[in-house]
Amino acid sequence: MARKFRTQETGDQNILALYQHEVGDIDGSIEWITPTNNIRTSPPSSTLAVAVDIGSNAGAVRIHEAEGGKFVDGVGTEEAGHVVIVPWDGNWYYYTIGRIRLGYIRKVDTSDS
Repeated sequence: MARKFRTQETGDQNILALYQHEVGDIDGSIEWITPTNNIRTSPPSSTLAVAVDIGSNAGAVRIHEAEGGKFVDGVGTEEAGHVVIVPWDGNWYYYTIGRIRLGYIRKVDTSDS
């Protein structure tokens, strides 16, 4: 089972603040995508967490282990009205079903500063 935490706040700064509170201090950003349903997807390797915004739509995310395909956890319609943050393991992939908003929380690259 994956660790998850949720909020009703949908703004990027509020989502990042919750992630930082739960996991630790990071300088992160969110890249929102519109996922394609029923396609095995692995986030970019720099992904720290996945934010799933179910909103009022019917939809779900199913998380599996890359090796063997074992079901790990999911975020579904029971979370409608919330954004659920799942700290990401690089050995996972996901499938989406329905209409959701999904974001990759990634560490900001400060090497050019």
